[in-house]
Amino acid sequence: METVTRKPFTVSGRRITTQAQAETQPETAQIGPLWQRVFQELKTPPELAYGVYTAYEDREFAHYDVLAGLAGDYPLEDADSLTIPGGTYLKFETSMTEDSVCQACMQLWQEVWTFFQRTGAPERCYDCDFEEYSQQGKQLAIYIGIKGK
Repeated sequence: METVTRKPFTVSGRRITTQAQAETQPETAQIGPLWQRVFQELKTPPELAYGVYTAYEDREFAHYDVLAGLAGDYPLEDADSLTIPGGTYLKFETSMTEDSVCQACMQLWQEVWTFFQRTGAPERCYDCDFEEYSQQGKQLAIYIGIKGK
């Protein structure tokens, strides 16, 4: 984990509203199907893909929005877009294989949640957090916006 400063950039793609409890049950989970739709629409894996978490209703436990897509313009009509704000983020990283994307992502999110539960952890902004999948799904970085830096 490292502290990084990111400049603002735009991500475009498909958006859903979900909540943590719904994502723990296969029959109500929406994030996996969202990514399946995006990759079906794109047809070829992009060099960089983003999962953006915004509009937190009450931190991470209530409803929040997830946008899956690409930096810049999405190649299809009716795409949603948003600007990831510039600022200070904690960056958590992992490597993965094509077969371990979901498992690697969940393990890395578990690391994030555990980190922020510890005494003395920086305070999260709950404004915008994002996942960055690079090298066509071989690297994952999760960026968590933090206050006071």
